[in-house]
This record gives sequence, C-alpha cells and structure tokens, in this order.
Amino acid sequence: MPYKWFFDLCQGYKGVEDKANANAKAKAKAKAKAKAKAKAKAKAKAKAKAKAKAKAKAKAKAQAKAQAKAKAQAKAKAKAKAQAKAKAKAKAKAKAKVKAKAKVKAKAKVKAKAKVKAKARVKMIFVFCALSLWLVSFWLQ
Repeated sequence: MPYKWFFDLCQGYKGVEDKANANAKAKAKAKAKAKAKAKAKAKAKAKAKAKAKAKAKAKAKAQAKAQAKAKAQAKAKAKAKAQAKAKAKAKAKAKAKVKAKAKVKAKAKVKAKAKVKAKARVKMIFVFCALSLWLVSFWLQ
C-alpha cells in the first residue's frame, strides 16, 4: 500500500479527534454532574430554608397564641378583681346604709324618749304647782 502513511496519518488524526471528543464528552459529563450536584445542593438549601421558615412561623404562631392566652387570662383576672371590688363596695355601701338607718332610728328613739321625759317633767311641774297652790290655798283658809 503506497499510501499507508497517509492512511495512518488520517487514522492518527481520527484517534486524536476521537480522544478530543471523548475528552469533551467527559468534560461535559463532569460539568453536567457538577451542575446536577449544585442543583441538588441548592434544592436541599431551599428545602432547609423552607423548613426553617415553617418552624419560625410555627414558633411565632405558638408565641402569639400563648400571648393571646396570657392576655385573656390577665383580662379575666382584672375583670374578676373589678367585680370583687365592686361587690365589696356594694357590700360596704349596704352596710353603711344599714348602719346609718340604725343610727337615725336610735337618734329618733332617744329624741322620742327625751320628748316623753320632757312632757312627763312638765306634767310633774304642773301637778306640783297645782298641788302647791291647793296646799297654800288650804293653809291660808
């Protein structure tokens, strides 16, 4: 074969070309693999971020719920305290009213007694004067 060297040369170029193609293919495969790895990493990161966000949201929700519960309890406690205060005030008012009534009644009773005593005293003085006059008139006769 007179053109064997040319054939070999072409084969050599073909081998180089195949090797270059193989290298390019390997590079592309490695690049694709790296890209897939990066994509997976990004996906995992996004998933973790979403999970953290959900956890934070749940925590905030729980905190808000606890706050609302505490607020409601405080409100109920304040209401109960106010009711107790109002009840005590009403009781004290009623007690004071009863006391005032009793005081007025007692004063009226004392006044009535004094009036009766005064009337009796006037009667006694009148009787004494009448008796004295009768005695004096009797003695003068």
